[in-house]
Amino acid sequence: MKRIEILLEYLGVLLVAGANLLDAVHVVFEIRKDKSWRSFIRKIESALDEGKSFSDALRSAEPDFPNRFASQLRVSEETGTLGQTCEEIAKRIHEESERSAEWQRVMLYPAFVVFAGLASAWMMGNFVLPSFQELYASLGMQMPAWTRVLGIALRTGPIVLIGGSIATWLLFRIFGRKLKDRVERIAFTLPWVGNVVARRFFRGTLSNLSLLLNAHISLQKSLRMELLESRPAFRPTLFRLRQRVSAGSSLSAAAHAQKLADGWVVAMMKLGEETGELPKMLAHVCDRLDQEERRTIKTMIALAEPGLVAATGLGVGLFVFLVVGPLFDLLTQATW
Repeated sequence: MKRIEILLEYLGVLLVAGANLLDAVHVVFEIRKDKSWRSFIRKIESALDEGKSFSDALRSAEPDFPNRFASQLRVSEETGTLGQTCEEIAKRIHEESERSAEWQRVMLYPAFVVFAGLASAWMMGNFVLPSFQELYASLGMQMPAWTRVLGIALRTGPIVLIGGSIATWLLFRIFGRKLKDRVERIAFTLPWVGNVVARRFFRGTLSNLSLLLNAHISLQKSLRMELLESRPAFRPTLFRLRQRVSAGSSLSAAAHAQKLADGWVVAMMKLGEETGELPKMLAHVCDRLDQEERRTIKTMIALAEPGLVAATGLGVGLFVFLVVGPLFDLLTQATW
C-alpha cells in the first residue's frame, strides 16, 4: 500500500494544479527509477490507454487495493474531484499504516517478553525440575503433587502455546478473509465487545462518508455505497442506520439510536448538519478519534512494562512457593 500512497499523493498535487491524468501519471513515472515502481506505473498507463477509468486501472495494477477507496475514486472521476480525492485517500492510507505500525510497536515488547518467559519456563521444566526430582528420589521421597503438576505444565505448556500461536497464524494466512469475517461476526454477538467493534467500524464509515460527501454525493447514495463496501459483519448495523436516515432521521440521530456514537461525536455531527458543513465536521471527528486512539496506544505502552514486571514477579513467586519452598523444608528435615 505504500506505493499507492505515494502515487495518490503526487497525483493529487498534480491534478489539483491543473494537469490532466495521463500527464500526471507520466510525471509520477519519472519520480523513481526502480523497476518495480516503473512496472507498477506502466500497468496503470496501459490500462488508461485502453480506455479504463483510473480506479479500474489502479485495481488492475494493484488487485489488493481496497474496494472502498476504489469506489471513492470512481465517484470522484464522475464528479470532477479526482485530485482532492487522491489527496484525501493518500492521507487516509498513511494514517491507517501509522496506526497499524503503532499497534505493532505496542505488541512487540510484550510478545518478546512472553516468548522469553515461555522459553525460560520450558528450560526449567525440562532441566531444573528433573534435578530437584532426582534430589527427592535420592532422599527416598517423592516431590509434592503441586510441584509435579507444575513440572508437567512447564514442560508442555510453552510448546502448546507456541504451537497454538503458530497454528492460528497459519490459519489466518490461509483462510484470512473468511476466518476474519467469522471472528468479526462472533465479536458482534458479544454484549460489550460487539458495541466496541461496531464503533470502531463506524469510525471508518465516517471517514469514507466525509470523502463521498466532499465529492458532492448525496448522503443516501453515500450510505448505499458504503453499505456495499463495508465489512460483512458490520453490514446489518449499517443497513439499519441507512433505514433510519431514509425514514427522515438525521445521521447524528440515527448513529445515536444505533449506539454507534454518543457525547461529543453526536454533538459535532449535529452541528455539521445544522451548518451545512457535515463533510468537514466528519473529517474533524475522525481526526479527534485518531488522536484518542493514539493516546490509548501510548497509555498501553506506559502500562505494558510494569504489568509484565508484575507478571514475571508472580511467576517467580509461584516457582519459589511450589519448588524451592518444599525443597527447603525437605533439607531442613534431613538436617534434623
